[in-house]
Amino acid sequence: MDKLLSSLENIEVDNILKTAREFKEDTCEEKINLSIGVCCNDDGDLHIFDSVLNADKLVTENYKEKPYLLGNGTEDFSTLTQNLIFGNNSKYIEDKKICTIQCIGGTGAIFVLLEFLKMLNVETLYVTNPPYINHVNMIESRGFNLKYINFFDYNLIDINYDLFLNDLRNIPNGSSVILQISCYNPCSVNIEEKYFDEIIEIVLHKKHVIIFDIAYQGFGHTNLEEDVLLIRKFEEKNIAFSVCQSFSKNMSLYGERAGALHIVCKNQEEKKIVFNNLCFIVRKFYSSPVIHTNRILCQLLNNQNLKLNWIKELSQLSQRITNNRILFFNKLETYQKKYNLNYDWNVYKKQRGLFSFVPLLAKIAELLKTHHIYIINNGRINVSGITKNNVDYIADKICLSLSQI
Repeated sequence: MDKLLSSLENIEVDNILKTAREFKEDTCEEKINLSIGVCCNDDGDLHIFDSVLNADKLVTENYKEKPYLLGNGTEDFSTLTQNLIFGNNSKYIEDKKICTIQCIGGTGAIFVLLEFLKMLNVETLYVTNPPYINHVNMIESRGFNLKYINFFDYNLIDINYDLFLNDLRNIPNGSSVILQISCYNPCSVNIEEKYFDEIIEIVLHKKHVIIFDIAYQGFGHTNLEEDVLLIRKFEEKNIAFSVCQSFSKNMSLYGERAGALHIVCKNQEEKKIVFNNLCFIVRKFYSSPVIHTNRILCQLLNNQNLKLNWIKELSQLSQRITNNRILFFNKLETYQKKYNLNYDWNVYKKQRGLFSFVPLLAKIAELLKTHHIYIINNGRINVSGITKNNVDYIADKICLSLSQI
């Protein structure tokens, strides 16, 4: 083993993990972490849903045994998670055309799907640009050709729909494309509903294979349904697709690794074949998902009172993050006068989800560390980590740093 390890080269972790490590090593008691994607409460601590906590308590009281989940989930888990994505009136659900497995978070769902696509001899995957860095890590590590579709425009601070739709129209027929349709990470934008029909028209004509990455359901709009409306419109047009679903953010189940993979199949016979192949993949890598996670989700979503409370809590959290964003950029408008700056911060107030994407801040990411403020080096910040107690300090140090470049 010594000989083998001596030849191992060091690998630089991606900037999200690198920044998280630097924050952890910082001994300053007033340090502020605006880098990693977790929802914080008003005190800057990890947000906890009372509804999820109560579901967890019921699970602990009612179950003692911890068996394997060799079926890669349960029927309850499949139906309940499908309902959040496809809706209670889904024909796909009614016709039992959706193959669902429980996964180790949304990342695990993407990983399993990538392995499945390898089995189907898919060679190239398209992601929107700029991409979520872990999409890049996973796609390249599995040996796919990675290609980019124009998406976010740094001048508009928004999606450039002309370029995006043109690329979607001109890539080869049958291309596999990963899409984040709400709270796009890292750019904090939603695909607008007025473009849904054109997207669907292109996908139908080109026969593209769409992989929806849904990690922020409940944060992009005022309700859960709006964040997945494009998916439901795909179903209306009888399009087959897959969904990688995460519950880390909207249930605060980060360490429980709660996720699901849904693949729309032609019929129940095809669904059985797909399921067996997915189980084969899972068996090779981690054998089975986590039963405690399964039970928490099922308890929460099966219990009508708990579910309604969760939806209410999620809406309140989403609104608080929106309020944080507006407060933060209003403070920047105020503090920049102190340093004779004149930036337009209004354009960022319309962003959605956990993050705000401010490319300008990429220029001062290193400078901010000297003030014990940690952001991602592309300018992405976690606005839920901004509180009434630290917003003035953050805004002041950002404007100070901008004045020094």
